[in-house]
Amino acid sequence: DDVEGSEAKKDTPEGQDVTRVIRGKRIPGFVLLQCIVCFGLWLIFTLAMDTVKEEAAGDRFLAKAGLDSIPGLEDQTDLRWASPDCKDLRWQVWRWLTYQFTHVGACDIMVNVILCLLLVGPMELRNGTVHTAITFNLGVLAGACVWFINDAHNVVVGCSGGCWAYIGMQLADFIVHFRKRNFRIGTSVLLSLVVVIDIVLYYILMPDESSFGAGASDSAVNFQRFSVRLGGLFMGTLAGVVGGGVCQQCSKKAKAVFMPMCLIVGAVMVALCLLWIFIFQAGGNGAPLNVWESQDGLPGWCWYRQIYNRTHINEYAYECVRCGTQECINDWSSRGSVQTVTAVSCQERGWFYSG
Repeated sequence: DDVEGSEAKKDTPEGQDVTRVIRGKRIPGFVLLQCIVCFGLWLIFTLAMDTVKEEAAGDRFLAKAGLDSIPGLEDQTDLRWASPDCKDLRWQVWRWLTYQFTHVGACDIMVNVILCLLLVGPMELRNGTVHTAITFNLGVLAGACVWFINDAHNVVVGCSGGCWAYIGMQLADFIVHFRKRNFRIGTSVLLSLVVVIDIVLYYILMPDESSFGAGASDSAVNFQRFSVRLGGLFMGTLAGVVGGGVCQQCSKKAKAVFMPMCLIVGAVMVALCLLWIFIFQAGGNGAPLNVWESQDGLPGWCWYRQIYNRTHINEYAYECVRCGTQECINDWSSRGSVQTVTAVSCQERGWFYSG
């Protein structure tokens, strides 16, 4: 019975993964490379922060560092729609993938490394290196797509989109193969803990945006909006059904229905993203605009300041204005005392002008 039990365990997804490692047939090469590159870039430029770029109120372990810290590449690889002076960056499509190699703070990089090792590694043992690399980067790309539609303003870095793609894939795989798994309760608890811990750390331990230096042109950014995670989760679930082996035990009829459906949904998602960025915005001012602002009839914006003019604006306080065109920027820059401000502060106080 013990022999039969051990053989049965080898037939489970977990047992097959362990067997591959023990026999030396496969190692999670992509995961190890991804972790080494991301952590290595962050650590190198974090330790060199004093001589490269001082951020996070002098605390280097809360700073933004990585690929975007390489001299000559500063602010050239993170995910953003426009520069602080409203230069259109929509056509710099490399940003849609390269933002994954920069992180903000030790907490951010460590959480993503742990997610890669715990979630992506086992799936690479099962599906192979090429499949894993493609799926991970599809998650990063999908995260960028959702960010363009749902956020559009905050600068984003980190590989959370790829990590959450594998949360989606693991979840789909767990549900489909529930009866074959030996550690059902343990896996359920682990997946739940991973999601909860990542969300809690993101909202509580990530450095406050004001710590990136008051007065910086992009000091109001929050470097990892949750939009990226949602995009990765969505794409990972689709990728798991289409090519991740999740439906390998499904009936032929189920495969004929769900696999084409997932391909169509993924293609529609990417198409909507591209249409929103390059077509729907063509009739506006071309500045960053998310779908919620569009529904409210607001114009796109990429420049924001607080302005004091006791005669024509407010005698007692600064007021927040935001612009999406150079003409608007020139106009408001000449109306009084202009100071930098965080977007969050202005959102709390309200915008005096949007245009």
